[in-house]
Amino acid sequence: MLFVTTLVVAIIVILVMTTWLHLQEENEKQSEQVQELVLKEIRAGLVFMGQFYIQQISGYLNEAYRIPNSLAGAIEASLNIPLERSGVEALLRGAINKNDNVSSIYRHFEKNAYDQKDTQYFNGASHSAPRAGSIELYFTRESSGVVQHQIESADAKYSDTRNEFGIRESEWYLCARNNNTPCMMEPYVYEISPGNSMLMTPLTVPIQDGNRFKGLIGVDVNLPELQKLVEELSNSLYEGEAQVSLLSEMGLIAGASHHAGSLGRPLSEVINQSLAQNLQTLHKGSGYTEVGDDIVTSVPVNADLAGVT
Repeated sequence: MLFVTTLVVAIIVILVMTTWLHLQEENEKQSEQVQELVLKEIRAGLVFMGQFYIQQISGYLNEAYRIPNSLAGAIEASLNIPLERSGVEALLRGAINKNDNVSSIYRHFEKNAYDQKDTQYFNGASHSAPRAGSIELYFTRESSGVVQHQIESADAKYSDTRNEFGIRESEWYLCARNNNTPCMMEPYVYEISPGNSMLMTPLTVPIQDGNRFKGLIGVDVNLPELQKLVEELSNSLYEGEAQVSLLSEMGLIAGASHHAGSLGRPLSEVINQSLAQNLQTLHKGSGYTEVGDDIVTSVPVNADLAGVT
């Protein structure tokens, strides 16, 4: 009887332990499956909302890019019978007056590359640089909305002095000149008027005669509009707890929900440097990663004309 009783108790204990272990294993599997499903839903939601706002950001940039692209096409079509320089000046002034989303518009040419009349304007004019005669038109919109007209030195567009990020001072011109392709520059802070600065980025299009670079037309796009979209996206996710950053190709902050005071600066200045490097690699395409308790997802912004993502 003692042996039978011991055997029965042992069998019961074994069955209970086996059942308990099996249940534990099943619970762990179900927990992992539920967690994986939840993370999948979170990721899908982040990507969906990101794509929704990215379409607006891409649309904003691509719409602005149509301005210099259309003007470049018009100028190229008239190179055989060039417009009067005063007509070109009026064309650019009219373009900036009709497009509030750009803060400046400019047109620059190589030496004697437009109408071969640089010598006639060697002493300068409202459309031509003194001591050169080349067309160097530059219109800016001040914070008051007033459009100002400037003439810069013909040599200013060739400056290759580099800033702290290694970007040439005249990258806005040299990029299009060296590559003979449209270029979208890194964001930078520009002082529109004393005490009033704004983050912007240049969008440039080369003017070509066949495949030969003649000059360019460009606009500077105001980025505060993108900052509004970034903040709106952050507020729509998890009661504003989600951090959203819009990064340039180099990793400079073009918009940030939680680091608005660091616009135009590297991401590595506001978060851990090793994490910034990881995210900088991630942001160059669609990506997903988990960093501790944080979930990070990346959605690319496409500027179709410049071929930039």
